[in-house]
Amino acid sequence: MFDSVKANFNDIGGKMNKSGTLYINIVAALITAILLYTSGIFVIASGWLSLLPLGWFLSTFAFIGLYRVGISCTSLLEKPSIENPLLRRIVGQLSLLLLLRPIVSLRIPRPTQSEGGRLNWVIYKIRNAYSLQKQVDWLKSHPGFAQRTNVWLVAQWTTLVVFCSLFFPLMIANLGLSGLIRFWLVPFVAMHVLVGSMSCKTSKEDTREQANKIFSAVEIKVCTPRTRKISVKSVHDPVEPFNPPSFTAASAASTSVAAPPATTETRKIHYFNLVYLSAAHLGALYGAYQCLTASSNLLALAWVFFVLSELGITAGAHRLWAHRAFNASTPVQVFLMFLCCMANEGSVFKWARDHRLHHKHVDTDLDPHDASRGFFYSHMGWLFEQKSDSLRKAGKQLHVEDLVNNKVVMFQHKNYLVLSMLCCFALPTALVRSSGGDAWQAFWIVGMLRYVCVLHGTWLVNSLAHFWGSRPYVSEILPCENLIVSIFAMGEGWHNYHHAYPYDYSANEYGWWQWNPTTLFLDACAAFGGVSNRRRGKVRGQAPDKNRVLPEFTMADVKASVGQAAMLLIVDGYVYDVAEFIDQKMHPGGEKIIKAYIGKDVSQVFRSGSKHKHTAVAYSLLEDYRTGKMVSSKED
Repeated sequence: MFDSVKANFNDIGGKMNKSGTLYINIVAALITAILLYTSGIFVIASGWLSLLPLGWFLSTFAFIGLYRVGISCTSLLEKPSIENPLLRRIVGQLSLLLLLRPIVSLRIPRPTQSEGGRLNWVIYKIRNAYSLQKQVDWLKSHPGFAQRTNVWLVAQWTTLVVFCSLFFPLMIANLGLSGLIRFWLVPFVAMHVLVGSMSCKTSKEDTREQANKIFSAVEIKVCTPRTRKISVKSVHDPVEPFNPPSFTAASAASTSVAAPPATTETRKIHYFNLVYLSAAHLGALYGAYQCLTASSNLLALAWVFFVLSELGITAGAHRLWAHRAFNASTPVQVFLMFLCCMANEGSVFKWARDHRLHHKHVDTDLDPHDASRGFFYSHMGWLFEQKSDSLRKAGKQLHVEDLVNNKVVMFQHKNYLVLSMLCCFALPTALVRSSGGDAWQAFWIVGMLRYVCVLHGTWLVNSLAHFWGSRPYVSEILPCENLIVSIFAMGEGWHNYHHAYPYDYSANEYGWWQWNPTTLFLDACAAFGGVSNRRRGKVRGQAPDKNRVLPEFTMADVKASVGQAAMLLIVDGYVYDVAEFIDQKMHPGGEKIIKAYIGKDVSQVFRSGSKHKHTAVAYSLLEDYRTGKMVSSKED
């Protein structure tokens, strides 16, 4: 499955599921592009100069989405996304109208070399793409087109001419030349820069490689929710025997932590949360009503606060503090801490602790928002129940020393009530009042309505991203890949990958290309030195090569190497160097546990564990550090 995603451009229209079926929801792709472009226009039209980059960012992704839909409807794909040829060509051409591309131009091979500099090269590419003669030659050389060459040429060019004769005059008449530049030209150029059209070295193959990264942002598949029917044994029992050479990432679903015993505890209603969240939602409804008479500047401010609040959760509470996926300087930590207060979803300490518990016992009785109990429960119903004794006990057994020793986290934890009320509600109200705006509307729209939208954006990751979407990395667990959730939760919807590689700072395979604004934010922080040591998962698409020649180690060799500060241990006859793993502090139990077993055969401990069994992700991760194989000697 994974080699096709990495190496075969034919899979950009969708990944292969278990039965080998290629899928893509073109409707979802088009709707997403339309929503993104509409959002981009709204942000650009707000008039805030500081929001222009965000508006262009959204519009550029919309154009990329349209471009990839066009690609998926051409013969660049071995298995096009739409079976009916006529419908495929119509959808493809309509998706390319805003990009001013005849669909046949995507099929013309692009030359890979040119002389005369970048400008001449771009002009040469344009001539190549819009050459009527080359389009005629291509159509005549392919079965199914040769008899209707003139029909297809007339149809596509008539459509383009009609569109241009309506779109551009109307755009200039209503918005002026500056409006045409802001709303269309800037994202149009940015899209071509991102896909490599402006590069002198870019070929059709290069664009295909880029498409493998970008087009996945519009992949989505509806899967039947498997609530209550999922087998605890198939998900949580480890695979025996463990065979490292034949392990693949796809089998990660076969194992997880030791299945917790089914609980019969009676759960009590959390009356405070019930009343508080009910009041917050009533306030949000009133805030939505106030939006009817609110100014565009106030609505734009609400959008800014929404984005900042989401970043506090996604970049801060989730990726930094819950998963330690990267290192952040103190100023960045303080900034993210205040954004978490703006989101008002509980202190960072509690949020990160509960999220670690979710990953350790995903979708079981010891998962705080167990998706196997239904959509509503995993979305928000879990907040209406008090934690059971077993949940509290499991939470106390987690490794949280890093959180306790973090001064920023503990400062926020101790002063959370005051900080959250100030940042979540008082700050936007005071900001609008100080600028002469309507403080009453600011409280209900920027404060309450925005706050509830942030809550649901986060909750969608716990609910929708466990029910609806594809599962290309770990197929037998509920977490899945969901673009809609990623849009509302700033890139957190690629949930199947995240549960396979929870230590990945991007929480997805393809980085910010795959609709992940949080990753883009972290990359920007890294460019200025605020973020470092961004960890990435290593997708394992195939079993390790059985013919690979590994160096041989005896037990004496292992002990000698350990005596020279090497961090070696043995699992099932193979030697692993875990120095990098220890340095990155990725073990959930802390580095002391793993250091205690350096130089020893830990096969039994690794399989059974002292308290719980290792997950299949741990088996998969171990493959990265395999160094040699054990052999016996007279000295052993």
